[in-house]
Amino acid sequence: MAPAGTVFGGRKFRGGRDPAEEQAALQWIYAVLQEPRPDAPFDELLKDGQVLCRLMRKVDPRLIRKINTSGGPIKLMENLAVFTEACRQLGVQHYDLFQSIDLWEQRDIGAVYNCLSQLGGILQSIRPDLPAYGPRIAEENTKFFSEQQTRASSTRSTNSVNAYQNQSNGMSQGSKGPPPPSAKPGSQVKNQTSRR
Repeated sequence: MAPAGTVFGGRKFRGGRDPAEEQAALQWIYAVLQEPRPDAPFDELLKDGQVLCRLMRKVDPRLIRKINTSGGPIKLMENLAVFTEACRQLGVQHYDLFQSIDLWEQRDIGAVYNCLSQLGGILQSIRPDLPAYGPRIAEENTKFFSEQQTRASSTRSTNSVNAYQNQSNGMSQGSKGPPPPSAKPGSQVKNQTSRR
């Protein structure tokens, strides 16, 4: 197993295939599984979802109850759906998940990289003992301010808003330009371009 703290690739990627990203994702998966990586293409190794389900079981055995190893394409595609549901339960956003068909029919392999990258980023926070993959997901950083600091900030904000409003009022009045010399205050100025 790769030592904790080892980072394998991972970035948001949608679209065509990226062999370097495929290799980084496979290295990470098999490092987590603590198994040697077979010499086979990315999509062939992951297509039936068995490896992905084993990965998720390594993360948390409660997330995947059953891995389908036979039963035809529909049963094997269920593995992919179960894996993406487990990703969702761990915090991967719905827009970062891939559809089973994306991997099964190789429609969007980039969506698979993206999902694995997001999963890896989340796992860096909840399972730091595992090898790292993908960008670390930012953690909440709550700030607490005293009442005095809050009042001071509120006063500055109000002053800034007032200054902005005064400036924009001046700009809107100034953008009309001064009235022409022949116009009397309050009278309307006719358009001086005539149509012939």
